[in-house]
Amino acid sequence: MGLAQVDTSDGPMPRKAGFSLAEMLIALTLFGIMASAFMASSAFARRTAESAVYESTALTVATGYIEQIKTIEYETLAACILDPTAPIPTMINQGTADPLYLGVYTTKTIPLRIDSANATLQSMTLLVRPEMTNTYSSTGRRLITIAIHYRWYEPGTGLQRDASIRSARSYVPTF
Repeated sequence: MGLAQVDTSDGPMPRKAGFSLAEMLIALTLFGIMASAFMASSAFARRTAESAVYESTALTVATGYIEQIKTIEYETLAACILDPTAPIPTMINQGTADPLYLGVYTTKTIPLRIDSANATLQSMTLLVRPEMTNTYSSTGRRLITIAIHYRWYEPGTGLQRDASIRSARSYVPTF
């Protein structure tokens, strides 16, 4: 009745499951292409992220300088405009003078990463140039326009990037 028959002939051996050499080479080639594409996209993402850190840091430092300049007495700023060799009295931190000069790029080294012993592991070079204009003679208003131009170099590529921010300082008497 329904018994299974077993082939006992000495015919060809059944094929074993597995991959041929050609299949393995194709698989390895495809894996290599995917791995190199992944590495390239990872490198691009890292450069983009590092570039964003540099740009953000440069803007933060420039904003800090413009905010400091806005707090300086109107008369002091007007005197700096009349004598461009006079320093604009900015500070890098409490108690440490860090003067800027009108129309002159000043090089600043900004630490980006420091270790637990406060040793700088990574830094960026930032060039900062302030410009100020007293608008009193043209408008009759006691207003000083302030521009901070700043420049840095992209990490990895070395491309120069330039930007600027602007603000104003009006005359407000202090008591």
